[in-house]
Amino acid sequence: MKKTILLSLLSLFTVLVVEAQSVYTPMKEFLFEVQTTVGNEKEVQYISMWATDKPWEADSSQHELFYAYHGHCSSDYLAAQWPYTDDVEDTGMIETDGYVWLHPPRWRKLSVLEYFPFPELTKDIVSGSKYTRMFIGSVDFLDKWMFLRYKMEVEKIGNETIVRGKAKTRRGEWTEVITYDSEKGFTEMYFSAPGDIEIRFALLDVRNH
Repeated sequence: MKKTILLSLLSLFTVLVVEAQSVYTPMKEFLFEVQTTVGNEKEVQYISMWATDKPWEADSSQHELFYAYHGHCSSDYLAAQWPYTDDVEDTGMIETDGYVWLHPPRWRKLSVLEYFPFPELTKDIVSGSKYTRMFIGSVDFLDKWMFLRYKMEVEKIGNETIVRGKAKTRRGEWTEVITYDSEKGFTEMYFSAPGDIEIRFALLDVRNH
């Protein structure tokens, strides 16, 4: 009897965890175009993102999240490559009924995203809400320890929630703008940092596998 009750509770818990991933359901692929600008140097790449319902690195509070870096983005090319195994970055994410948070990609030029607030949203947050996010640590490309205090502000427009953040320093301003759609998840992400660094993400496609 005790075993039956325990198995029922475990089954219920598993169902609740899976249902909590209402946008980033396991193996759903989100394809982004990513434009990176450093000074006068511009680069465009394509990145696929997908989650599983497995814990990341034995951390039961996070699920696995993967990014695959592509040289091409045609439908035929991507379909032939799935499931992606080359140039894949492994990290973590959280999605519950009321909250979503994920590690951004951080390979190569995208390592600068370590210094911004990670894409995050409390789903029922009120338009006009203001709060702060902070970073303190060594900023590699500036070769300097810094304290960044981001002032965040929320705006809601229909199904979209826009989160804007700014941190002002003597070296210049750090800016983040994140757009979250209640059905598609994070659809646009923009980051800028001192040194004429800009990174833009635009969601191109969502695919179920």
